[in-house]
Amino acid sequence: MNRTQLPKDTTVLVTGISGFLGGHVALQLLQQGYRVRGSMRAMRSAPEIGSRFQPFAKSLSFVEADLDQDLCWTKAIEGCDYVIHTASPFPSGAVRDAAGLIRTAREGTLRVLRAAHSRKVQRVVLTSSIAATNHGGALHSARRTGPTLRANGQPLTTNPRHWPNAPHGRSPNKTIFLSP
Repeated sequence: MNRTQLPKDTTVLVTGISGFLGGHVALQLLQQGYRVRGSMRAMRSAPEIGSRFQPFAKSLSFVEADLDQDLCWTKAIEGCDYVIHTASPFPSGAVRDAAGLIRTAREGTLRVLRAAHSRKVQRVVLTSSIAATNHGGALHSARRTGPTLRANGQPLTTNPRHWPNAPHGRSPNKTIFLSP
């Protein structure tokens, strides 16, 4: 199906709409006629974020969802056809707890994937940015392996071949592959 054939009532959840990447993704979707629901950690940011998309106010809504919380993601995804996951913790300064930052990014992504699966969305797009490589500790060995997790009864694993390429080797946004 090409873009011109998509129904006008197609809704896309953009996680992390208040971020640089999420905001640009949302704008592109709105310009193409999609309805966008943007997730943010706190709804107090909604008026400011909404003002950035003023011409598209009727096609834009917001939902509060935190990467560290389970229950909010099912509600956030309810009624969405697609999900574009751009949300990730982004510290404004030096990282005091790199493991916690990575855990939030990894577990938050899994929460979004599980909720998307339970709500039977048509497609999920995972993103990352160069910012994922800006913080962390010493370079880790390429032999390190991540946990094997389950999604829809199929293995969900991280690809350790990509880890050593990050300057610190501990990117919170590792490449994730779903096995057929």
